[in-house]
Amino acid sequence: KKTVNSISIYAKYGFTVFLFPKEAVRQKYLKAGTKIDKEEKMEQQKEMNYYERQEQRLRLNNQNRAEITVFHVLHPETWLGRIGYFGEECEMVAAGEKSPLVRYDGNMVFDCQYDFCIPSNDGEMLGLIRKWNAGERNLGIFNQIYNRVQELGGIYLIWH
Repeated sequence: KKTVNSISIYAKYGFTVFLFPKEAVRQKYLKAGTKIDKEEKMEQQKEMNYYERQEQRLRLNNQNRAEITVFHVLHPETWLGRIGYFGEECEMVAAGEKSPLVRYDGNMVFDCQYDFCIPSNDGEMLGLIRKWNAGERNLGIFNQIYNRVQELGGIYLIWH
């Protein structure tokens, strides 16, 4: 583990993982010259063949798994959460019969299985996700969920 300007950097399993404790630090880091030109990125995507794109997807998804592992080292009571459910599962989450939060036990996390990672089981988060699945799917609830992940010091998982 190395710490550089309040940004924790971990190297494990061949991945470098950046954990940003506060959104302001993250924004400062992004403004420091790490922004990738969108047109350049689009051009790279066009030039890639199918296998190169698959390799990038695998790398991103494996990095998410590495971030979860590192987060778990920092917070032994790590909880993974999912926001959107469908069908019978959606009804169960909305009714409180199924929890949208699962304590991380070190087992394999599959692509797109969870949306975020937080350091504790949180009643407010449970309520917000239940509202979302009960039909209150609007930007206000979504932003409250997003903000709650930040307040708890959690991380978002972006899968490809």
